Amino acid sequence: MNRIDETYVAKQIINFMENKKDGNWHHEKTKKTNLHEHGPDIVLIGGKRNSEYFTIECKGKSYAKSAKSINKEGWLTALGQIITRMNVKRFSVSRKDGKTITGINRAYKYGLGLYW
Repeated sequence: MNRIDETYVAKQIINFMENKKDGNWHHEKTKKTNLHEHGPDIVLIGGKRNSEYFTIECKGKSYAKSAKSINKEGWLTALGQIITRMNVKRFSVSRKDGKTITGINRAYKYGLGLYW
């Protein structure tokens, strides 16, 4: 039997999102961090002009002796991690005069990939 750990959950989410019938996520722009690396587990980029970002935090099933309590609290940990990564800046400002908006608006989406 395969273990449903964080790596497995992330792999299945990437596979699902990139192969959705009406999905618009680009495989070559998908960023996935390894276990114990800093940053969100998955960042999918897509849409027109690559302006949509989908940040996903994943948690797998715990197989420790205290797994029941760990699995119950896992969603709170994931929620806290995704909230700290929320980016509300929707444009970039020119460095020359500090007033000119030079970037495009980006649409940020956030999700939790949890197993329990």
